[in-house]
Amino acid sequence: MWGRAGAYCDGPNVHLIALQLAHHCTMPMYADLLEAGKSPALDFVLPYDQPEVRKDPEERLNEIEQLAEDLYGDGEKAPSSQLRVYTLEEYAPVLQGRLGKRKRELDTVEEADEREDLDGAFPVWSSTKENKANSYLCLDDKLRPDALLLHGEPISKLSTEKIFEYVATYCDSPPTSLEWIDDRTTVIVFESPTAAKSAFPNLATRSADEPEPESQSETLVPAHPVPKKMWPPEAQLDHNLSRGTALSGIMRIRWARFGDRKLKGARKRSEWYTQQRTKRSRPGGAGGDDLDAELDEMKRRREAGDEEWEAERTAALDRELDALAARKDGDEENMEVESASRLQSRLGPRKNVSRPIASLPRRRGQGRAPKEERPKQTQEDLDAELEAFMKARE
Repeated sequence: MWGRAGAYCDGPNVHLIALQLAHHCTMPMYADLLEAGKSPALDFVLPYDQPEVRKDPEERLNEIEQLAEDLYGDGEKAPSSQLRVYTLEEYAPVLQGRLGKRKRELDTVEEADEREDLDGAFPVWSSTKENKANSYLCLDDKLRPDALLLHGEPISKLSTEKIFEYVATYCDSPPTSLEWIDDRTTVIVFESPTAAKSAFPNLATRSADEPEPESQSETLVPAHPVPKKMWPPEAQLDHNLSRGTALSGIMRIRWARFGDRKLKGARKRSEWYTQQRTKRSRPGGAGGDDLDAELDEMKRRREAGDEEWEAERTAALDRELDALAARKDGDEENMEVESASRLQSRLGPRKNVSRPIASLPRRRGQGRAPKEERPKQTQEDLDAELEAFMKARE
């Protein structure tokens, strides 16, 4: 603040001068003196024109308090030289009003966002990774229009070829491929959605009071059992002896989903792989590691497109199909020749030995020995022999 003589004033004197000026304003104004016909008294002085007199600090403080009381009234203090401290109590009403308004606005916006999220109009993703994961989940739940899922205990006892045969038994259009999920679950893929749609009611079973299978396609429904003609002899024998077999279990079917995939580490949990490793680890067989190596080699050849290996595999499949067709047509001669050729291919070339080999026994009626009547066995003898055979196998 600038004084009369151009001197700059600062500090607590500013407030003191302001109070003193306000106090001197009670003097008559210059216009009032002229109107009253009095000569103005120009001998008054401002506080800065007075000589500086050093006062006692206590007296100076009392003077300031007195001036403050004259200006502001009781209970108020004049401005001081100390810094202002802003407290929450002073601004609580204002802050509460502003914050309350802001909070009401935010609550309104949040409630609107929640309603939009519930309606699904504006889905909120926390990150791109979560968005991608949710999209995968939505895709996993989507049905595959050209594939069906089979589940049941009998599948653990059926090979891939047997599953193809099982589906072809009840369906007009056989599946084009098969995808293993685990030992008891597999996905069968058809050539088109139309073929899969026609195969579903043929495989599924229902009673008279149940709805159509198509309406229950998203859940597992009972399917036709595995025909006994597809059972191996051991399973048929166990069933005849009322011992029970997994092939007599219930088969179930539903529409496959895109999320029906083999889980990571399924080979380690598979009972089939465990049994194969056990067989290969026996004396005279390869170990479990060799089985894994063989499977990996087969996979590598298939992916690499090994033409020679594919030709051998195709020829073997053709021979099996020809043998199956000959069995259905009753052509025993071709079937025996095929069986002999398959046995020779498995055993390899015949080895030449120097020691004599005993001749095999001939059929009845073709030898030189006189014909002897074979004693007939009763049903009890046959049952006892069969029981002894089964106990010996156990």
